[in-house]
Amino acid sequence: MPTTSRRAYAIVGMLALTASLVVAGAGAVQMASAQSVSTTFDFEGGGWGHGVGMSQWGAKGRADAGQSAPQILAAYYQNTQLTSQSLGNLRVHLATIDSTTFTLSGAITWLVNGVAKAQSPAGDTVAVRAVGDSIRIQTMAPAVYPEIVLGGAADVVSVTLKSGEPVLVGATGNHYHAGRLVIRRAATNQLQITLDSLTMQAYLYGIAEVPASWPVEALRAQAIAARTYAAMRLRSPQSDTFDIYATTQDQNYTGWDKESSDQAARWIAAVNDTNQQIVTYNGAPISAFYFSSSGGATENSEYVFVDTLPYARSIADPFDNAVGNSNFRWKRSYAGIELGAWLKTSRAVDVGSVTKLDFLGPFGASGRIDRSLINVTGTNGTTQITGGQLMAAINANAPNSRQMPSSLVFIKPNGSFDAAVFAPGGVRVAGWTYYPYAGASARVQVTVDGNVAGDVVASGARGDVAAAIPGAPANAGFDTIVPIQNETSTVCLNAHLPNNSMLFSLGCKSVTVPTQPFGSLDVAVNTGNSLRVSGWAVDPQTQGLLEIHVYVDGQISGLVANRERSDLAPYLPGWGTSHGFDGVVAAAPGLHNVCVYAINVGPGSHVLVGCRSVQVLPPHATRPIGSFDTLASVDGSINLAGWALDPDTADPIDVHVYIDGVLAGGTPANRSRTDVGAVFPAYGARHGFEATFAATPGAHTVCAYAINDGPPDHTLLACRSLVVIARDAPAPFGSLDVIARSGTTLHRSGRSCHRRGSLPIRCRNRLPSRRPPRLRGRLADRERAHASVRLRHQQQRDRTAHAARLSHRVIRPAPWSPRPPRTTRTPPS
Repeated sequence: MPTTSRRAYAIVGMLALTASLVVAGAGAVQMASAQSVSTTFDFEGGGWGHGVGMSQWGAKGRADAGQSAPQILAAYYQNTQLTSQSLGNLRVHLATIDSTTFTLSGAITWLVNGVAKAQSPAGDTVAVRAVGDSIRIQTMAPAVYPEIVLGGAADVVSVTLKSGEPVLVGATGNHYHAGRLVIRRAATNQLQITLDSLTMQAYLYGIAEVPASWPVEALRAQAIAARTYAAMRLRSPQSDTFDIYATTQDQNYTGWDKESSDQAARWIAAVNDTNQQIVTYNGAPISAFYFSSSGGATENSEYVFVDTLPYARSIADPFDNAVGNSNFRWKRSYAGIELGAWLKTSRAVDVGSVTKLDFLGPFGASGRIDRSLINVTGTNGTTQITGGQLMAAINANAPNSRQMPSSLVFIKPNGSFDAAVFAPGGVRVAGWTYYPYAGASARVQVTVDGNVAGDVVASGARGDVAAAIPGAPANAGFDTIVPIQNETSTVCLNAHLPNNSMLFSLGCKSVTVPTQPFGSLDVAVNTGNSLRVSGWAVDPQTQGLLEIHVYVDGQISGLVANRERSDLAPYLPGWGTSHGFDGVVAAAPGLHNVCVYAINVGPGSHVLVGCRSVQVLPPHATRPIGSFDTLASVDGSINLAGWALDPDTADPIDVHVYIDGVLAGGTPANRSRTDVGAVFPAYGARHGFEATFAATPGAHTVCAYAINDGPPDHTLLACRSLVVIARDAPAPFGSLDVIARSGTTLHRSGRSCHRRGSLPIRCRNRLPSRRPPRLRGRLADRERAHASVRLRHQQQRDRTAHAARLSHRVIRPAPWSPRPPRTTRTPPS
């Protein structure tokens, strides 16, 4: 497993906060009785290795799941390319030692500076020693022979190996049969033993990093990663005399022992299948770090090592929990007296028996503690070290079975600040958090503009968290309302354990709480000799009723928004459903401008909910009804559609269209509209219209009138605005990517693009917009039912006229003004 240093202690881990421990802060671990000198620290962790780059067990898990070697490599080395390159021979460092032995399976010749000096037959065991500045050999078996001095300080001794006749090098315990063994004086009484003239393929045959029995795609991914790492070392050798170490300080090379092992043919086939393939970034071989097991998440390179590598970023790695990975989770337990002694030995600091560890951060993206500061408290004093230094002290003194293989420790809570939205009484905050292995529910402190506004326990049901995160509890949620004073405030959440003042931030959100009402003018229609208005309105500052002012041509009337509107419940949770208004306002026959205002409660201003133009009919008059449904620019023209009927006749009537106040033409409302026929069965279904009118490119106002079959008292169906796009102009294009509800608001986002002449296409991201919900279906159905009843009465009495037109449009809050609204366009005569 390549690392900057194999002993860079950066492996996935978790600190188990068992019954014998309590966390004295978000990251503080101490005994329940801090005065006891027999404090025990129980750590639970996961994974094995530094955590940067490719997890070998993760690669196996991905291969088990059907991923190919290129897919595996792309997951762990982001934004890289798989390329082919011809690579040179390698020089591999085997050992630096005062002496070793060579056990021969075939005869060898000892060369000094390329000249033959001695020979040793097959079966001999030859000792190689450094004595002062000289290099000496002596046959030790099957018989002992006199020592021979082969060279001095400047001489190079070498042995050319033969394929199939491996030499056992005692210093490494491995056999080698490819390349050339080279012996140099490293220092007085010290030798350096290397293996050079080793082709890349021969080197890879001897790499012993993963079992040859693993899935073939995992083997191929490992072969490419190992080749890539070696290629990087060819460019950045470890020293003048060798390129790469044969240990896990670089890559574990065992030579003939790997090539002759069980199922070795599968590994060799993977090496051959990927010949010359390496992973590159900007054309150069990457530092293809890999390690045994991530424990569920890899780490950013700069947190474990030094350099920020753009292709070695932290990722979630659920595939690491592969079948057979016993290191995905592990446990270690250390007595406080042990930790104190090991710190004294390794760091020359005597704090006595350790009673408390406070982990202060910063933590890695995966939660690793390599660079986290730790306050160590003991019976003799305190000191501060890093997580990496704590692991180094433990692993330098503990036996192998008790060493910590990982630095990702779960002393930091997992969690999410999901939402902060306005609600009756303040701001509603929701999310989830928990401390792995803490044995107690986390608490969440809520601050508003720096002041503590609440502290709640995170014990609500969140089965989605448990389903997404292995080991997470299903009751880690929180959802509460805290008061807020300002229109815009910063709300922050901090997780902590009970009776613990050490906090971990879950994040902050800027929250704007509306102070002005919002709502909808759903209906404004003629009823008898009066006007009927209905809709709904809510003030975010209160759950109570709201005063409504209705202006008819500038004259005020009053209503109250306190009627039941159960259809609002899904959109306004927390405010109740008694926010509807529905009333009749007196008005003389004629065209009137009707505007409805919601009267603000508390700070803020009154809000215009909506305006409508309504024709109040004299007794015994009958006017058409209908709807202007759609308006669009089609091939440089204006296309509109809808329906219209005259209660005086079942025959189709005409619809006149005005563009910018000029009559553009008419069209008969004689198309089939089964939906209209279902509501007005006595009149049939042939009352739809659709027509296209020529228009110049640009903005236009289009008005549609239903032409009365009797007296000239026509009905304005609607006026709408439209931008006509030239026939040969490229139409804008884009995507509405997201529509989602959060609390009482709808969020939408997307991207729109357009082209101007020969200029390049311009695109812009559409920022999310928030609007109160549009209430459509139930109101539409209700109004159609009312219209049907009214028409039946008209047929019986032949005197009542009704004009219904629905518009479900929420008006954004605007300053309140009592002045009469402007007059709308007069219908054509």
